[in-house]
Amino acid sequence: MEIYVYTLHAFAKEKHGGNPAGVVLHADFMTEKEMQKVAHMIGFSETAFIQKSSQADYALRFFTPNSEVDLCGHATIATFHLMLSQNAIRCGTYTLETKNNAIARCRNFAPLVDIPEESATGTATGALGCYLYKYGKLTDKSGHDLIFEQGYTMQQPSEIKVRLCVDANEQIRKVEVGGIAVSTGMRKVCYTHAY
Repeated sequence: MEIYVYTLHAFAKEKHGGNPAGVVLHADFMTEKEMQKVAHMIGFSETAFIQKSSQADYALRFFTPNSEVDLCGHATIATFHLMLSQNAIRCGTYTLETKNNAIARCRNFAPLVDIPEESATGTATGALGCYLYKYGKLTDKSGHDLIFEQGYTMQQPSEIKVRLCVDANEQIRKVEVGGIAVSTGMRKVCYTHAY
């Protein structure tokens, strides 16, 4: 079977800049295994597959060379650029069905404290939840249970849950941050006391 994969660079300032992404149009006939195989062959950080959706204008699935991810910003930009350039769509607003219940995918860098990048950060996502609420970026004002994703670029996918406790005056009174912990073993560390 032959599959045509368009290759684009999203967020490019010049021809060779930006972040490369693959895009497959009309992927309804493809199985998950076939999409994964194509993404592996292309080798970009993500390849997007466009499918029909019963709940949005389009369904998009995103695959890295070795797994499916819920959402990818640069592959989304590449997909819509391609559809626009092929006159498949016109300028406008479109809805997408993706796998991502999360409100945002985050990254956290703290080089001043010797952390190049962190795969999950509760305090930062709690603060981001407050920011999004304060500046009206949450589409559902009645729902204050938020899910954030982090660590995907590090191959350490993480999910952080944030609950905003809001009073009758719509003021945030408490922020709760939670999630799941998984035991990965135990380490023995030897050290000597300095007197």
